[in-house]
Amino acid sequence: MQIATIDQVRLERAAPRMAAKKLMALLSMEIAKGCSPRIEREPVRLEPRYALFGVEDDAEQAAAIPEVPTEPGEWLRLRIWVSPDQKCDWTRSETLLKSMAGLSHRVAFEISGNIQSITIGLLVHRADAYVLTTIFRGLFECSEVTVDREPRLERVDWGRDTRVYLADYYPDPPYSHLLTSYEELNSPAFMSLVQALSQVPDADIGFYQCVFQPVAATNDWHRNVKRLLDLEYEINLHGLYSLGRRYMQQAPSGDLRNMASDVELKAHNDRPFFNAAARVGMITEKPHPPPSLQALTAFMNLYQHGGRPLRQIGDGEYRKMFRDSDLIRMIQRGTVYRPGFLVNSRELVGLAHPFHAKLVEQRRLPLAALETLPVRDKSLHNGTHIGDSPYAGEIQPVCIPEDVRSRSTHILSSAGMGKSTVLLNMFRQDIEEGSGAVFIDIHGDAVKQALTIIPEGLRSRTIYLNPGDPNFVPLWNPLTLDPGENIYRRADDIVGALRRVFSDWGDRLEHVIRNGLIGLSYLKHASLLDLYSLVRQGSPESEELRQMIVEAALDEPVKKFWQQDFLKDYRKSDLQAPKHKLSKLVAAGNVSLMLSQPENRISFRRIMDEGMILLVDLSSVGNDAGEILGALILSLFLNAAMGRSDTPIDQRKRFSIFADEAHRFVAANAIENIIVQARKFGINLCLAHQYLSQFGTRQVDALSTAGTTILGKVDKRDSQFFAKDMQDLVDPKEIMKLEKYEMIARIGKEVVRMVTRPPPEVEGGDVGSILENTHRNYCLPVDAVRKGLARRSERWNSPFRDLSADEMGWSFSEEDLAYEEC
Repeated sequence: MQIATIDQVRLERAAPRMAAKKLMALLSMEIAKGCSPRIEREPVRLEPRYALFGVEDDAEQAAAIPEVPTEPGEWLRLRIWVSPDQKCDWTRSETLLKSMAGLSHRVAFEISGNIQSITIGLLVHRADAYVLTTIFRGLFECSEVTVDREPRLERVDWGRDTRVYLADYYPDPPYSHLLTSYEELNSPAFMSLVQALSQVPDADIGFYQCVFQPVAATNDWHRNVKRLLDLEYEINLHGLYSLGRRYMQQAPSGDLRNMASDVELKAHNDRPFFNAAARVGMITEKPHPPPSLQALTAFMNLYQHGGRPLRQIGDGEYRKMFRDSDLIRMIQRGTVYRPGFLVNSRELVGLAHPFHAKLVEQRRLPLAALETLPVRDKSLHNGTHIGDSPYAGEIQPVCIPEDVRSRSTHILSSAGMGKSTVLLNMFRQDIEEGSGAVFIDIHGDAVKQALTIIPEGLRSRTIYLNPGDPNFVPLWNPLTLDPGENIYRRADDIVGALRRVFSDWGDRLEHVIRNGLIGLSYLKHASLLDLYSLVRQGSPESEELRQMIVEAALDEPVKKFWQQDFLKDYRKSDLQAPKHKLSKLVAAGNVSLMLSQPENRISFRRIMDEGMILLVDLSSVGNDAGEILGALILSLFLNAAMGRSDTPIDQRKRFSIFADEAHRFVAANAIENIIVQARKFGINLCLAHQYLSQFGTRQVDALSTAGTTILGKVDKRDSQFFAKDMQDLVDPKEIMKLEKYEMIARIGKEVVRMVTRPPPEVEGGDVGSILENTHRNYCLPVDAVRKGLARRSERWNSPFRDLSADEMGWSFSEEDLAYEEC
């Protein structure tokens, strides 16, 4: 039997130790891949050099592989817009990353900004942009990704004093250890980062950048991870120097409880591997790191690798080899000077994930969320431009198409929230397009603004109707019929306007006034003063007018009423009510002069047919008189529209009616009919007011049939009602929180949130020409009208049969008609 020498025994005993040392040398090189602080002088690939551990020996080769140079123009920054309605769960975000495993270039997930604005985005190669955006839109159906047209990180001005302060993170080896996963994070990790970015001064830019790239398909990192974990298992089980022994025992310190779980989580077959680099920093002109930099980096303490915090390389280490301009270029292009550390999709999602926009909204941080009610139907890009909707960095015009506009527009908003601005913009567009329009305003502010925005070329066909003008009386007589107009309809409109204002209204009162209006319509140049005189039973004026109506009336019931019923069925006391009602008009200052004179130079039918503009300022008359006049004008315009039935449809000029504080003018029982009439006869009706309670339930239902509803800030009750009208796409609280000039519009079936257009610009030139033209052609001086009415009253002293202007003394000398500009 051969006896071993002492050297042979020593060699045999040393073999396990020698093998272990060699293994440790190989192991230390392998486990450090992506976990080294070494900075290369040139950009390198994110993926370190791969070798099949235990089979291939790459000890003589550097771990870092030089990057293949690319041109700056090959890269594109995309901006991520997260909707408040988007569900941003971890599974969805991981699926997005898994789908990127086939991309051929690196990707950088970025959050950057300052106190002014914060953005979330992706830096991608142009070759991957289309695929990535398609994947994102498929997974995040309520959100959007677009090309960032003003990328903040690319707009950095490189100056001599520009400095970059950053922390570049890497883990301790081995790379096979687990990085903190999203289950441990529980909630988005970036909220403290976004909060810190919102405190960065406007002159500086804070950023977080996670650059990642899928590993090459030919490199089996899953096998290496499993092998490294197996070795770690054996070392924990038996100790390092027992690896070569035939018989081994578990070491007391060997903790085997989670080893199988680590293998399953790190090297899961369905979780692709990526190499990643994470860095946080600030670009500023400050000579020293600002205090806010520490707040920016605080969220990175949430991440642990193998139970240990991530290490970091500061800008000081980089500055030993590079200038600050090189560091800015590194951030802008997403390049790295160290290989990235290995993570699977489950680990990477903690470093790169969208988060719920509502978390940002609650803190009022400057990170713009995606508009949840954008313009989805392109037909809303054409028509009457009422506002703009910002969507994913683009400004979308919000318009009311012509066919929808013809079905009326209803605007509801609290005072001072932009309601009148919308009206004025619509009015301005209509008249610029050649349409005629009437603007009725009981408060006066809006109509005075309308006066200043009329283009100079349209001023000659504009009339400014101010019944309360102290110097001039508008020559408008509501009893004068336009050609083709129905006298019964005219009587109904006037009765409806009176009923709208007077509360104690009865059938007998209405019967007298209606018959009086119809009867007077058969006489020439009758006025409301004549109606008042007519109901003054027993007076010479009443008797004379009654006789004339009996002789002239063609309507038999009306003739019999004034021939018999008026004398037999009504006593003087029964006629007190109509006298009192009418006296509020015929004894209302300058308004009474307008309604008492017989002439009519303001023809609503002519205004419509010739595309003229009528501005009605009712601010200088009493409430009752203003409401009656507003209701009369609104009703008579619709009546004139029906009279256009004698004109072919294609020859009818488009006409618009704007009524601010519409509840003051629209009869409670007439709104349904008004909306239907406006649509049928080609009138673009626009009604605006402040509260639904200003109308009854039935009328509110009628307003809901309007083609367009525009909502500003309203109270709780109204917001709850309109949330249903908006197809439940809007929360009532959103309507109540709308800011000034923010509105939500239902246009046809589409619901859009928008910012109203700014108030129309004031036109140059002298708008006084409109007033001068109105006074000269459509008014008479107050003194002239008083004289005319005085001469006209003398007719009761001698019998006559005609109420014509000439015979009634309605003629003036040149002195009476002398025009003086006021």
